[in-house]
Amino acid sequence: MMPGIVNTHCHAAMTLLRGYADDMRLMEWLQTRIWPAEARMTPDDVYWGTALAAYEMLSGGITTFLDMYFPADPVARAIQDTGIRGIVARGIIGVGGPSAALSRLDESREAFHRWNGKAGGRITFMVGPHAPYTCPPDTLLACAELADELGVGIHIHLSETREEVEEARRQWGKTPIRHVYDLGLMKGRHVVAAHCVHADDDDIAILAETGTGVCHCPVSNLKLASGRTPVAKMRRRGVAVGFGTDGASSENTLHILGSEMRIGAIQAKELEGDPAVFTAWDAVAMATVEAARVLGMEAEIGSLEPGKRADIILIDTERPHLTPN
Repeated sequence: MMPGIVNTHCHAAMTLLRGYADDMRLMEWLQTRIWPAEARMTPDDVYWGTALAAYEMLSGGITTFLDMYFPADPVARAIQDTGIRGIVARGIIGVGGPSAALSRLDESREAFHRWNGKAGGRITFMVGPHAPYTCPPDTLLACAELADELGVGIHIHLSETREEVEEARRQWGKTPIRHVYDLGLMKGRHVVAAHCVHADDDDIAILAETGTGVCHCPVSNLKLASGRTPVAKMRRRGVAVGFGTDGASSENTLHILGSEMRIGAIQAKELEGDPAVFTAWDAVAMATVEAARVLGMEAEIGSLEPGKRADIILIDTERPHLTPN
């Protein structure tokens, strides 16, 4: 018996794109395959893709996930119907002019008022600006205003690839994390940042100062050759880091116990050159109580304690690969 696993970053409906665009770098993968395919997806597609993801996650012990996708309504409906707990962050992209971004923000607001707190409190919301490279400053600031209006946090991709960081330095003279910080997005708000693979020491100081939680998706990062996140360094500075699966198209599975924990632990040891820097207990924490802290839910889930929700999974240890145990 142990606490339910927490998936801090997912694009659930991408189960429908599993295996569709393998062996490509992130931007080529997004621009030539994923975004065109997603443009053809219907709300029903998003519902069934999210429901499939929810059942896959539940079968692997994941009871809570943070999802960034669009539109929001079918995602919320799938959470309601499958019994999983989910935080819905409708992806906001600031391309197509100010009116397009405003319509996406309006959709997020309307979905929040329709769904937040429904299904016995299992459905909650964040505002989801996709990334600084898809959201100009005015869109990011509008997202911050909406988060303040609704009283929710912000979920965003930051510093996922070396190319993203280099382009940010050319465009703004600073890293994506420093850019978002200087805009004021991270000050006084609960922010959950996906990836942060190429966070430098100054970036990590910002993450620690602002209490920003980091979603670590080691398998997706490795498959897309995005790099290796300095997880041990972040945790030494007090940054909360939790495992995430990313989407099934980039990770292929949505399993944290059998995939992210193992690969994440091995990767951290190799990156630091120290086999003791990341223990099995560290991996368990990053899948449970520390992941709950990333999402701002540590008072409710992540550990088995009096006063918290009975968010429990059972693992059958009578299996050859768990013997002796």
